Amino acid sequence: MMDDEMKKMWSEMDGTPYDSMAGILRPRIHSDVPSFIDVPVAYEASDLEGLDVGFIGLPFEGWIHPAPMQWPTSGARPADPDVLEGRSGAWDAPDYIRKCAVHYSICTSGGFCPEVAGDFRICDHITMADYRNVEFDPWDVEDFSKKAIEKVADIVKGGAIPLIFGGDHSISYPPVRAISDNSDGEIGIILFDGHYDNMYGGDAPFPEKNAVTRLNSGNQFYKIFDTCKAHPKNMVVIGVKGGAANMMSWHEMAVKLGYTIFTNEDVEDLGIKEVMRQAIAVATKDTDKVYCSLDVDACDPISFPAQKYPDPFGIPARDIRTALRILSRETNLCGFDMVCLGPAYDNRNDGGQTAAKLYIEILKGLAYRKAYGITTHGPE
Repeated sequence: MMDDEMKKMWSEMDGTPYDSMAGILRPRIHSDVPSFIDVPVAYEASDLEGLDVGFIGLPFEGWIHPAPMQWPTSGARPADPDVLEGRSGAWDAPDYIRKCAVHYSICTSGGFCPEVAGDFRICDHITMADYRNVEFDPWDVEDFSKKAIEKVADIVKGGAIPLIFGGDHSISYPPVRAISDNSDGEIGIILFDGHYDNMYGGDAPFPEKNAVTRLNSGNQFYKIFDTCKAHPKNMVVIGVKGGAANMMSWHEMAVKLGYTIFTNEDVEDLGIKEVMRQAIAVATKDTDKVYCSLDVDACDPISFPAQKYPDPFGIPARDIRTALRILSRETNLCGFDMVCLGPAYDNRNDGGQTAAKLYIEILKGLAYRKAYGITTHGPE
């Protein structure tokens, strides 16, 4: 039973929010959409100067499996919540993740993380802003790519790390291109994905470009390796598994190119910590930084719903969290994206909140490195 001194101490506990204006002047990127975890909104490139992190939404969606010659986009149709194949709606994900992140508002706690230390707050160590969403012609992938590269470049030039809300998986190309064009050194890539995403993306054997050769959610890494300071030998794919959207030829090409591959069962057998130890060794060898892309279909849909391409027995969300914690603490992370989230297929916002929490895990790692002066990149 408590004594009077304990009761007095408890009654005098400081309950002041991190930001005294919490809930009064909530930053919004548009209409009813708040900035991610209520960070300040960046309206111009100059607002990004000197920051550590810049969030940005890339709400583009191109082709939708299993009809690759069709190009439904963000202006084409609303997502059908009852469909199994041909799911859409990834263009809604950036705003959806932001809305689901209100539970983690920095206004109340400053990003307090007792799992790191009893006095550790994210906002005490890193500065952040939300650069809103890239605006583009939803029917024109070239227009999207050009404008996305320019906007992400603003974040990189300002000295911040871009954390990107997708969009389908084609959106990984512009950030890596922007980072490559505006920084020195090679980029290693760690990809969490149920698929290889290594389709051909070069010139078509005929004059007109089509859905196969234009930037899409299957050839983005061809275009990255073709135009960016990145090499397949530093590419790691984690979570790949069998299914109609994977072909043997894609696996064979990945092996020939020098990818390091961990299937979903490799993760189960080896454990996520060992997988990440090996993955980081590959991605950091002779590179200066690492870019990470998370396609949510690498995850088990039971623990991470809201997937466009759900496939059972993927990586548990808890293991993804562990992986991102390790990655963000042990490498020079230069960018991160999450793609193929389908809000129409969520279960009471569980997937959206899980997505938001994974971005928080990245922030914790970045703040941890800065707080403790860690500059190592990969195995010491």
